[in-house]
Amino acid sequence: MWNFIGGRTLRGKTEVLQWMDSTYIQPPENSVDTMIAEGESLVVIGTITTTDGSTETTSQYCDVWTFRQGKLAAVQAFVV
Repeated sequence: MWNFIGGRTLRGKTEVLQWMDSTYIQPPENSVDTMIAEGESLVVIGTITTTDGSTETTSQYCDVWTFRQGKLAAVQAFVV
């Protein structure tokens, strides 16, 4: 599950890949500023830049990733 706080929730790999295909014309540029890990959780703070072909948009994000049995199980994404 990938939950965009205040927005949509994507469930499963297929839904995430379909969303990425329809959202990104080019892969986004991602810069990680901070990573904090504890147990099965990872918090990532950084900057993401996307383009629609003519306009670049830069956003700040904080993602909380949850792992189960070594696999990514959930993401909570805070983007401004």
